[in-house]
Amino acid sequence: YTFVETVSFMHGPLVARAVGGMFFVTGMAIMIYNVYMTIRQAKRENPVSVAVAAHA
Repeated sequence: YTFVETVSFMHGPLVARAVGGMFFVTGMAIMIYNVYMTIRQAKRENPVSVAVAAHA
């Protein structure tokens, strides 16, 4: 087989691999955003003191 035939044959699997990679990277970006927003939300909430929590 020539190089051009090999590249032509591998085009479909490489496109599928690229799409899968985009899904993976998108999932990682969503996870990072979710962790960031969770930490940001935790800093906004007023901490409940231990004494008040014990009487509840």
